[in-house]
Amino acid sequence: MKRNLLIIFALLITLFLTDRYIRPGMESAGEGKVKEETRINREELKVEDYEYFLLTSARSSE
Repeated sequence: MKRNLLIIFALLITLFLTDRYIRPGMESAGEGKVKEETRINREELKVEDYEYFLLTSARSSE
């Protein structure tokens, strides 16, 4: 019984740390893409930025 509880506890801690410290998609994105997203996140977005994102996503979905 104690062994099962220890395994469950270790699993929960592992899942928490994995969720907390690994951002999904960051390791699969290219270096330039990550830098661009970081730059964009620092600034306040304008209407032109939203237009750019919309057009880019529309082109990539075709």
